[in-house]
Amino acid sequence: MLRTLACPALRLFVMKRRPYLSLSIALTLVAMCGCRSPYHADQDAFTGGLIGSGIGAVIGNQAGNTAEGAIVGGAAGALLGNVVGEQKDYIEAQNRALIEAQLGQAVRAGVVTHDEVIAMAQAGVADNLIINHIRHHGITSRPDANDLIRLSNSGVSPSVVQAMQQPPPVAAVPAGPAAQPVIVEEHYYGPGFYPRRPWHHPRRYRHGPRWNVGVAFGG
Repeated sequence: MLRTLACPALRLFVMKRRPYLSLSIALTLVAMCGCRSPYHADQDAFTGGLIGSGIGAVIGNQAGNTAEGAIVGGAAGALLGNVVGEQKDYIEAQNRALIEAQLGQAVRAGVVTHDEVIAMAQAGVADNLIINHIRHHGITSRPDANDLIRLSNSGVSPSVVQAMQQPPPVAAVPAGPAAQPVIVEEHYYGPGFYPRRPWHHPRRYRHGPRWNVGVAFGG
């Protein structure tokens, strides 16, 4: 798909000097596929496109054509990454076929479990095939002390056990959204400051002399 999209767009740039729309669409589709695809071809095409865009932008900036340099570099990097990724996918397909031939059954897609490692070891699958299979798909969990004893008693070689301990564990079931942390705020209250109320003295009134007027009648 990548070659079908990117190559005509690249030829359009060389011939007509109008690559912006075609190559932008091509690189966008490659990026969308590369992020979600389990294949090395798509993943490496996405990585190569990003690296190529950065290098092309730097080179194009020196020539005064930053956008064109980024587009051409991104397309070239995506094509190169796609070729390298296809080789990885081819090797992985060969390894899977050899493992399935030894097991006598199809290999389950997804991360590798401890039981699957034991089954491959007991079926006589070569250590390098088991190690490559683990590195490509990941392991459900790193073996603890009890797992190490079980793996050793089941015939798993130390090199395979070491490979199981090196890669980061990949969850078999997508984990749900992490719970939001509860933040507890503690407030410390010191002695409060309250302004003193103004003291009002009672107003005193001075009363003057009282005058009474009276009328008296004599007989």
